[in-house]
Amino acid sequence: MRNKILFIILILLLIFTILPGLSQAKENVGIQHELKITIYPENHHLDVQDTITINKRCYEELGFFLHRGFNPSSPTTGVQIVREKEETLGVPVEFFKIKLNSYLKTFAIKYSGSIYYPLETFDKDQARSFRTTSGIISNEGVYLSGSSFWYPVFEGTMVSFNLDVELPPGWDAISQGERS
Repeated sequence: MRNKILFIILILLLIFTILPGLSQAKENVGIQHELKITIYPENHHLDVQDTITINKRCYEELGFFLHRGFNPSSPTTGVQIVREKEETLGVPVEFFKIKLNSYLKTFAIKYSGSIYYPLETFDKDQARSFRTTSGIISNEGVYLSGSSFWYPVFEGTMVSFNLDVELPPGWDAISQGERS
């Protein structure tokens, strides 16, 4: 009987210590991206519509980095995107501020541009050299990493995303989820 009571107390302690942590982890996801992308390999080009949802902990003004030349705009009323500066973070990027009406939690951003960084070989002197790129869109294939800043990168917040990719016939897309 005593063992059963200790077991029940132990289970209750675990529940009350784990569950708050799980809900807090969910709240720490500050940005949810719903990305719809069309890729044109022959032009090294992509068109993106990103529907962004922010949680209650975010502010009325957010900052993000995006690949230089993508020229983001928002069709959502009450959203203003202002270009602040240019930088180079491995690739040329621009920093933008988004000013939101206080009631907005979901808004859309549209942008487009080209990404073409040819493969570079590292450790040429070694037997195990490898090739890498920050991002490339070409007829041979497409590789888009976070380091190419092809989507808005918000600093200091956790992100989650859903991705819908439109490609030429016969092409497949692979991400962290299901094949499309």
